[in-house]
Amino acid sequence: MGAMTGTISGAYLGSSRIPQRWLDSVREEKHTPGHVKELASFLFEKGSQLRFRKPATIKD
Repeated sequence: MGAMTGTISGAYLGSSRIPQRWLDSVREEKHTPGHVKELASFLFEKGSQLRFRKPATIKD
């Protein structure tokens, strides 16, 4: 439940609203805040390049 709440509030408020003291306490080597930002930017860029087809319609 906490992860869902954090995700929704983060999407609404933006990453600039994350307290710096929380970011300073992240001690992961692989998933640092900088790495996560790079990954998010990469995925956003790739997603914006996708072209979606119209959904198929069902014919009787």
